[in-house]
Amino acid sequence: MEEQWLIDLRNFVCDEPDPSEIITKPEQWYKELGIDAPCKGKFWITNGIEARIIAGEIPDGWWKGRKKFSNETRAKMSAGHTGKSKPHVSQSNRRREVTEETRAKMRKNHKGTTGMKLKRRKLQ
Repeated sequence: MEEQWLIDLRNFVCDEPDPSEIITKPEQWYKELGIDAPCKGKFWITNGIEARIIAGEIPDGWWKGRKKFSNETRAKMSAGHTGKSKPHVSQSNRRREVTEETRAKMRKNHKGTTGMKLKRRKLQ
C-alpha cells in the first residue's frame, strides 16, 4: 500500500501563474537594487536610414524594428570574418582523418551503451 503523501503528491494540481506576476531574473536583480530596468518598456524604431531606442509613441515616418544592413556592409562583414579560426574547435581535431583502426576502437567502446534501460530505484 502506498503512503498517503505519495498519493497526495500525484494528485497535486498547481494553478497557472498570472503572467503579470512572472518576474525574470534581470528584473529581480533591478528590483533588489531598487532601480528600474534600463530597457524596460523601450524598443527599437527605424525610418529606414537610422535606428533609435525609444519608449512611448512612434513618430510619423518611423516604424518598429531596426534598419537592415546594406549589401556593401554585409560584404565588408563577410570579408572580415573570412579565414578566422573557430576557437571552440581544438587544433588536433581539425581536418583529422579517422582511420579504420580508430573507428573499430570507437565501435568497441560504444557497444553496449546504446539502448540500455536505466535501473530505477524502488520506493519503499
